[in-house]
Parts: sequence; C-alpha cells; structure tokens
Amino acid sequence: MSEHPHPLAGEERPELRSVFPGDGEMARLCRSLDWAATPLGPVESWPKSLRTLVRTLLTSRFPMALWWGEQSIQIYNDAYRPSLGTVGAGALHPEALAIPAYECWAEVWDEVVKPQIDRILATGEATWHEDQRVPLTRDGILADSWWTYSYGPAHDDEGRVVGVLVVTQETTPRVRAESGVRELADRLSTTLESITDALFTLDREWRFVFLNSEAERLLNRDRSDLLGVSIWDAFPDAVDGPFEACYREAMTTGRTQHLVAFYEPLGRWFSVRAYPSEEGLAVYFLDVSEQRRMEADLGEREQLLTMAGRMARVGGWTLDLETNRLRWSDEVCRIHGVPPGTELTPEEAFAFFPDEWRGRAQAAHRRYIEGGHPTDEEVQIERGDGERIWVRIMAEPVRAEDGRIVRVQGIVQDIQAHKEAESALRWSDRRFRLLAESMPLIVWSADDEGRVDFNSGMIEEFTGVSAKELHGEGWFDVVHPDDRARAAEVWRRSVEAGEPYSVEFRIRRHDGSWQWHLTRGQPVLGEDGRPIRWYGSSTNIHQQIRDREEAERAREKLTVTLESITDAFYLLDPDWRFSFLNEEAEQLLERSRDKLLGRPVWNEFPETVGSVLEREYRAAMDTGETAAFTFFYAPLDRWFAVKGYPSVEGLAVYFRDVSKEIQANRRLEEQAELLDRAQDAILVLDREGTIIFWNAGAERIYGWGRDEVLGQSFRSLLHTAFDTVDSALTRVTAEGDWTGELEQRRRDSSTIAVEGRWSLVRIENGEPHRILAIHTDITERKRLLAQFLRAQRMESIGTLAGGIAHDLNNVLAPILLSIEMLKMESEDPDILETLTTIESSAQRGADMVKQVLGFARGFDRTERVVDIRRVVSDLERVIRDAFPKSIEIRVEAPDGLWPVLADPTQLHQVLMNLAVNARDALPQGGTVRIALDNVVLDEHYATMSGEAEPGPHVRISVVDSGVGMSKQVMDQIFDPFFTTKEVGKGTGLGLSTVAAIVKAHGGFINVYSEPGNGTTFRLYFPAREEGDGEESGSAEIELLRGDGEVILVVDDESSVREITKQTLQTFGYRVITARDGADAVAIYAQRGEEIDLVLTDMVMPIMDGPATIRALKRMDADVRIIAASGLGTNGGVARIVDSGIRHFLPKPYTADTLLEVIHRVLREEA
Repeated sequence: MSEHPHPLAGEERPELRSVFPGDGEMARLCRSLDWAATPLGPVESWPKSLRTLVRTLLTSRFPMALWWGEQSIQIYNDAYRPSLGTVGAGALHPEALAIPAYECWAEVWDEVVKPQIDRILATGEATWHEDQRVPLTRDGILADSWWTYSYGPAHDDEGRVVGVLVVTQETTPRVRAESGVRELADRLSTTLESITDALFTLDREWRFVFLNSEAERLLNRDRSDLLGVSIWDAFPDAVDGPFEACYREAMTTGRTQHLVAFYEPLGRWFSVRAYPSEEGLAVYFLDVSEQRRMEADLGEREQLLTMAGRMARVGGWTLDLETNRLRWSDEVCRIHGVPPGTELTPEEAFAFFPDEWRGRAQAAHRRYIEGGHPTDEEVQIERGDGERIWVRIMAEPVRAEDGRIVRVQGIVQDIQAHKEAESALRWSDRRFRLLAESMPLIVWSADDEGRVDFNSGMIEEFTGVSAKELHGEGWFDVVHPDDRARAAEVWRRSVEAGEPYSVEFRIRRHDGSWQWHLTRGQPVLGEDGRPIRWYGSSTNIHQQIRDREEAERAREKLTVTLESITDAFYLLDPDWRFSFLNEEAEQLLERSRDKLLGRPVWNEFPETVGSVLEREYRAAMDTGETAAFTFFYAPLDRWFAVKGYPSVEGLAVYFRDVSKEIQANRRLEEQAELLDRAQDAILVLDREGTIIFWNAGAERIYGWGRDEVLGQSFRSLLHTAFDTVDSALTRVTAEGDWTGELEQRRRDSSTIAVEGRWSLVRIENGEPHRILAIHTDITERKRLLAQFLRAQRMESIGTLAGGIAHDLNNVLAPILLSIEMLKMESEDPDILETLTTIESSAQRGADMVKQVLGFARGFDRTERVVDIRRVVSDLERVIRDAFPKSIEIRVEAPDGLWPVLADPTQLHQVLMNLAVNARDALPQGGTVRIALDNVVLDEHYATMSGEAEPGPHVRISVVDSGVGMSKQVMDQIFDPFFTTKEVGKGTGLGLSTVAAIVKAHGGFINVYSEPGNGTTFRLYFPAREEGDGEESGSAEIELLRGDGEVILVVDDESSVREITKQTLQTFGYRVITARDGADAVAIYAQRGEEIDLVLTDMVMPIMDGPATIRALKRMDADVRIIAASGLGTNGGVARIVDSGIRHFLPKPYTADTLLEVIHRVLREEA
C-alpha cells in the first residue's frame, strides 16, 4: 500500500474479490475502501456493467481508468498510478481513487478533458489523441507533458452512456527525443543550404524530398511546388531524355552517375552527379552553360538523415530488500528482451550488463542500498536477443517508519534513440569537414562578420600556403592584385546585405602562376534575417576562361572564313534574328547587312511566313536535324537551294541561286515525261549519282516505285559489283556518252541484265549538270541466247556422237565378241577376272555412247500403259540387296494409282539413277524414301510452276536424309557433264538423262534441298485420261468453298499473288494481297480485326516469312497463319516450326490442296 493511505480505507473485505480481483495495490485498496461513503454507494448496489468494467481495468496491465456517473468518479488500476504521481509533493495517488476526475485533473479539465467527455456522452463515440500536449503539475512544478490516450464510452445495464473508460500512455520521453532529432536535421539542412552546389533529393518513387535554395534558383521553381511531387510530373520534358536515363541508371545499378546535358525548357547546360542510396537519389548539379567543359567533381554526397528510432519506452521496477524479490513491469521486460512477467533475481538482472558496465551498476546499487542515495545512470545493457542498447536507470530507496531502507524502486528507460541522436549530432560537424575535404574544390566558411575561419585542404594544395594563414582576411593575399579590390568590395557588400556572394578572380598557384576561380558564398540567416554563418567554395575555372577566349578567336576566324566562301551564308539566333551575313548573302538577298542584323527574318521577309522555308526552319530547330530544300522566293523571282544546320546558338543557313538549274531540270523532266510511256527504264541522275527522275518503265523493270527511289544513290541501289558502273560513270563524265551492258538488282533481289545508253546533259555554261540513262531489259534475250547456244552445243554433241558412234561401236563390238570367246577357252581365274573387267569397261563405253546419243537427239522409247507400282517394286528388290544395311529403304505405294503412258525401261533408269544418287548422299547411313501418289494439277498450280500442264498426274517422290546441296550446286545439277563426285566415279550425265527422259514423257521435276537437311526429288508424269472406274485421271474432285472469310496473301511474286487471289475469290473468299512482309505487317495493323487467315511465302526480300510471322504473332497471338514455301520438307519445315507455325503448304500447290488446307485451318482453330 502507499505510504499515504486513502482516507476512506479500512479493513480489506475478501468477499469483494469477485468485484475487485487480483493482489495488486489498487485491487487491495478497492477491497478496503468504504464505497458507501462515496457518490458510487455500496458495492452491492452497483450495476452489473460497472462491476464488469472495474474487473476489466484492475486485471489489465495497460494504464486504464474509469470515470463513472455525473460526477465522473474515478477508479484506476496499478499501471495508471505513475500518471498521478506516487511520491513527493503533488502526488495524487492514492487520494485520487473514488473522487471526481475533475478534482484530480483540474489543470486541464475545462480546456482539454471536459469537451471530449461531453462529446462522448452526447454521441457515444470514442476519441483518440496521439502525443497530446498536456500541462501538469508534478513535484509542485507546472510543466508540459505528452500523452497518447483514448476516451471510450462506458454504458450502464440499459445501454446508456454514463461514464468514460480511459486508456492512456505517457509519451513525453519519446516526443522530446524526436524533437532533438528534428533539431539535428535542421542543422544538416542549414549545412546543405549553405553549399554552393544546387542539390535535391528524390525518394524511391521519384518524388522530391529536399531542395536547397540554389536548386530552387537554377530550376526556377519554388520548393513548395515540388516537394512530394514526382520529378517526371514536374519536369515532363526530362522524360525519355538523358536526365531520365542517368537517374534510372543510378537507381538501377546503385552506382554514381555523371552527366553533362542541355535542358531545353530552362535553356541551360547542367553538370549533374546522381548518388543513389537505399532511400532514393541525391542529385548535385551546377549551371555550366558558360563553362560546358568545366570538370566539376561534386565529391561525396551528403544525404538528409532519416527520422529513425522507436517510441521512447519507460518501465517500472521494484526490489524488496527483505525478501530480495525483484519485480519488473511488462515494459521493463520488453526493454530487456524477455517475455512479460519474467521474474529474475538481482544477480540474474546484473547479468544483462556487459562486463565493462556491470561493476558500475553494482556500485550504484550498493550506494542506494547502503547510503540511501537516489541514482540516475545511463548505461548499456545486452538484451536477451544479444542486442546492446543504452538505458537510463533511475532508483530511489523506500524507508520504513523507523528509517530503514526496505525497498528500492525506480524506472528503466530505453534511451537508445537519444544516444543515436547525440552521436549523430557529434558527427555532424565532422561530416561537414569530411565532405569539404572530399570535394575537388576549395571549400570555406566564415563567421557572421565575414571573417574566414575554415578552409579545406585543397587551398593549401593549390596555393602552397597553409589554410590557417588564409583565415580572417588573409585570403586576399593570394588574390591577384588587379582583382583584389573588386573581390573585397563585392564581399563587403554581400556581408552587409546578407546576399549570396559570387565573383570571378585569379588566385596565385604554388608555382607562382595565376589561375581564374569562381568563388561563391551562401549566408545562413538568423531569425532576424542577418547572416550568422557563411559557407562557400572556390572552383577552378581557368580552363573555361581560356576556352572562352579561344572560342572568341575561333569566332573571328570563322567570320573571315564565311566571308570568303562562294555560297551565301547567314546566321539566325534562337529568336530568328539575323546575327551574321556574308557578302554573297547580301548580294543574293539584295539587302545590306546593316539593315538586317538584329532584325527577325520574318519581319524583314514577310513573304516567307507560312511558306516551306518557315516550316523547314522551325522543324530543324525543333528536331535538331539538318534542313535541305529548294525554295522559290517570288519577290526576287529566284529559286534557292537551302541547307539549314541547327545548334544551340541558332540556325546556320547556306544557300545559293539555282534558278538556272531548276529551269534546266524542268526542261529535262518535260522531255522525260514524254518518254514515261516507253517500255525502257529512263533515269536522270545528278552530279553525285543521286536518282532525281524515274519513269514508269523503270518501275516495271526494277520493281521500285518512284517515291521509293528518288533521292537514293543509283550506284548502291541497283548494283552489287561496282567496277563496271564506276567505269561507266567515269566515261560518261569524260566523253559525254556511254553504251554498254550492266548487271543490276531488282526490288525482289533478283538480278537482270540491261543494255544502257547514257548521255551527259550540260547547262548553258557547258558545265556537267545531269546524266540521262536509258536502260533496256535484255535478261530474256540473254536467256534465249544462252538456251540457243546450249541447244547448239547439244546438237554439236549429238552430231559428234552420231559421227563417232558407228566407229566406236565397230571398235567395241569385236572386243565384246572376243571376250566371250576368250572366256570359253580359259579357266585361269586371274585371266577370267581380267576379261570380266575388260568386258565391263567396253560395255560401259557402249552405254555411254548410247546415253549421249539419247540425251542429244532424244531417247527412243517404247511407250505403253505402265503400273508405276510394279516398276517401283522391281527397283525396291534391287536396291535392298545392293545398298548398305545402314541405309533404311521406305516405299509408299498405295492402291488406286493412276496408270501412265511411259517406257518402263527408261522409267526404271530414272528411278535407279535417283536412288543411287540418294545412296551416295548417305555415307554414314540414313533413310531413302520413295513415295507415289495421285495429284491433279489445276490452272493455278500450272501458272505458279511454269512447267506443268493442268490435269491428273502421278507424283514420284525420292527423298533422302543425306548431306543435301547448296544453291550453287542445285543450279547446275541438270547440266551435262556436271558432277560433284570424284574423278572416275561419275560421268555427269545421270541427272541430265533423268531430266531429258522426264521431259520427253511430258513431265517435269521439282528439287528441294539444303546443306545438311537432305534432298527431295519430285517427278510428275501425266496420268492416262482413260481408265477403269475411280482410277481414271479425269475423276471429278469436289473443291471446298469458303464463306466470305478474309484471307491476307503475302508473296513477292506478282504472278503467284494474282493466281492465288483469283482462285480464292472464285471459291467464296475475300482476298487482300501484300507484296512483302513489311507491307503485310502494315496492312494487318490497320485491318487485323477483319482478317481471318494469313497465307505467307517464307522467302521474300525486305522482310522474310519467319520475321513476318514473328511480327504478326506479337501483334495478335491468335492469328491463323499458313506458311508456303518451296524449301521442301527438311530445313524449310524446321524454320517454319521455329516460327511457331503448325500449317505448311509446299509450293507449287494445286487449287484443291490450297482450298483443303485453308478449310482445315479455319475449322480447326474456329
């Protein structure tokens, strides 16, 4: 019990324990109190709700009180006692129990408490206040305290609000600690305000957290408009520019970034250093518009200290000396990192003190036990989790009536945050000095009267004079005598007015030389607006001054140069005023420079407003790109060729009078227009070889439209080898004309041969002006000539073969006959083997003669209706026995194949030749597949193929998984005598013979191959029109129709596009065509919603099939695509699969195949 017993207290009544549970002081006091003498009356008369609330607060460890009834009679628990004061003058406990609350809290009742109670009684709603300032009298002294508390309604048994439940916690220690931290932050802010660099900081969300006054000045924005605002919202012109890239790079990589860049809205160049941290980004920057190349290293960044720490925590403790029992409140337990309610012995409690603090704590313990002296110590403890923290421990002895010390009680306060704040404060000044010493410039500070009292070590390094010698006004000794008076006068005025100091002057270097410095100072103002401190820096700008002087000399030299050039030239500043004209410009504009300089071009030449000249000039300044155009100025009746070069200084304009050239061009274009209907390509080139005219004949021959080629280089657009064209250009320039043959490139990357006739066009003074080129496409003529020469060559081979065949056969016949006779006369194995070799060689020679004759003059054949399945079956038996076991033979010969009219011997020869070639392509083994099927070739297929005739065909496919062929080899495989085999292992006539036999039968061959991906030969033989039953080639095939679906057909071959379009439209589809992948992507971007399916070729110029497919898939992941290609079923399919496409149509294809695949894809993916 308290040493001051309650006046109404008597003997404790155990029967009241159900109302006042627990063994705490307040529970015992309540059980002993004469409640009948209080306004609340006997406990037995209390309503059930009052009893419940009293039980709740007495069993709670959180500070709680109840104010009940009209007089707000107060009941509180043990945890609430410290709020009332328990010892000393002014202590309200225990007398505060069972009295009206307004008597207890008189200092704050009317102003603070009563309005809140009235509101609760009226509305029934609770209140909440955090860190509320409350003036209280403690120990006889009225002082401010701070509290976090809640007032809640207390209801009687009928649910009426008849009282207030108070839950509170004093937060005075934490509030005072945070105030100290804020003062520390204010000091740091003052330091950052005093530095000469502009500084702002951003949080991780790119919002402004801090700006110093220099940043406000350079950004021309008030910090109140920026704090809390995203930098990208405040400065939208920085988005997607170098500043955003720099800041994001710093934030992403965690590395400091440096940037020198121009920010157009402010019209300034800035040198920027961005320093990332966990809190965000600190950005130091300087205006370097006049000294762009100045290397100013801003040094180490200084960030704002973040508000950190936890709420100040205070807990109570007591030690009973008679029982040696130590009790801690829950808060003390939490401070020590042990569970609430933990009971320890004093010896166990001392174990929380580290070794270096334990002796001091034990000594203090002895002093207040033995001598009764109160103690107040700040020490370190080691929490249960191993963390060391600072605590403040206060203790006071409690004496019995006889003066003996029977108990010690006190508090433990967590002051870790206080200690951290003190530590930060101690290091603040040192940080400033460390920051100053780390900067690559002279940093200084001065007192309120302008006397320098600190210089960074950089000044001693530069001048060779110690920093202390330059304190006070000693720094004037190292200023150049010619600059000293000016520097001192400006400094005096700044100190008197309290305004920033900025001046340029020379400082003596340690080697005796003088170098220019920019010295700036920022005052720290007191409450009266007068300077109390100065912080500043001196930056070496000697190189920038020299650069400025050099630039002035260069400007003078440039003026002389511009006056001497033959082109007219003038310079416009950013406000479109003339800042320079040379003499040639004066003559062409017929105006003197004295009347133009300093005047806007739009005022002096109003006819240019709204013209192409104004549009080009403004576009150049907006985009930073050079403007080049031709312009007619009516007042002078002249055409000008104009080039404008934008820069930060304005627009530099070169121009010349091209009126005569324009007139010559017009005459030339008029002449060329008359020839635009010619079948030949007519081109006009300027002196640099740029195409300036391109007629319709050129569009037809080369495939490029006029708008695509005008302005491009004739040499690089149409040619891959430049020797011939360079020679032609040289000759036409020297001699005036040239005639010859050129190999040129078309839009689809194919090559053509043209016959060129070039003429040099001169202007009136005889100077070369243009080249007129007329090109005739002679590709077909050359092809026919080559075909004719080949036919002649083959005829010569046939004539030669026919001329010697008889003699060769006469030579070979006796040899063969003699061998048979010699074999019958000899039994010697060696001799018989030799005779067999001779016989084989002679027979091979006879077969070669026969083969050459057949290839050159046509093969004699005995045609009859042939069942190809039987021919293939015979071939299969031969090759299965003859081919290595490492080669797998697969034959696919279904029933129902149509018959063909053919020579079975020659047909067997063709298949055997292809099978042997397939075997030779499989040195390590593999697969040879021979497949037969019926196909009907329609007009669509025939048009695409160029060799086929419409109608029923039997197709024979010979496919190997071998080494494949390159394109160069495929271009020659049917040439006579071409072979890739070793000498003696091939004649080079095998595939030539195959092609001749197939063609003689009215068929044709398609070949597909890629290196490493095998080879496929497809042979097409016309099937018999007449036949039995369903095997007839004239069988009707029902073609599938569309239902108005939109198909996008993409192919660079116009003939393929048109025949496919016609076929699909005939069978109920709507068709859009594109000539290449880029065209298709553009169309799909505009009309993708209405397109149901895309049919695209895989090999196209500009943008090929796989690239087109990837682009379409990115635009629409669900787009339906069919890939068409002549690449075959090996590497071609691999590329298609890699593109994510599941539907493939081999070219050339028939109408029924095309319609069937489209129908299937539309139905499958519907």
